[in-house]
Amino acid sequence: MGIALGRRFPRGGRRWGLLVPPGSMKETWYPNTTFSMKPTPESEAAWGSLMPVGRGFIYRPEIAPIVKSVSVFHQLHCLHGLRTSYYDLHYQIARAAGAPIDPFLEQKAAHTHIETAHQKHCFDYLRRAIMCAADTNLEYVDPVTDDTTGWGSERICRSFEDVKGWAEKWANGTGGGIA
Repeated sequence: MGIALGRRFPRGGRRWGLLVPPGSMKETWYPNTTFSMKPTPESEAAWGSLMPVGRGFIYRPEIAPIVKSVSVFHQLHCLHGLRTSYYDLHYQIARAAGAPIDPFLEQKAAHTHIETAHQKHCFDYLRRAIMCAADTNLEYVDPVTDDTTGWGSERICRSFEDVKGWAEKWANGTGGGIA
């Protein structure tokens, strides 16, 4: 049995270039508006909680001889940056039309401006990440609208908390936050 498991989960924690284990958790997704709402102290804390200590930068010589970034955390960083840019632009348009000042958004915009080149990188990077993962879970289709939201469908996923814990175990640094 040990020999069979050794072939399935090779020493060093890699299989076909990927960290193991593969997805084995069943979960059903439902909307969580905390992650899609405009930046607030609550939403920023939620986004920050997704990042491990070390922000996903790891050092584990038997896997890679230099510091590496675990892709999921780079992907979350990019998604958060695009979300922040979207709401910043939306806020600036509303301000130009006479909307009241939002002190939190004013403070956030002053500290987290994302350059256009970085935004372009993130769009292309996330496109490639989605295609690379090629999620083949099946989603319900609304019989009336022929649309899908992805909500309510059972999925097989990797344990995000296990990946986050692994990244923290091998963290190269103690930094935190998502930006």
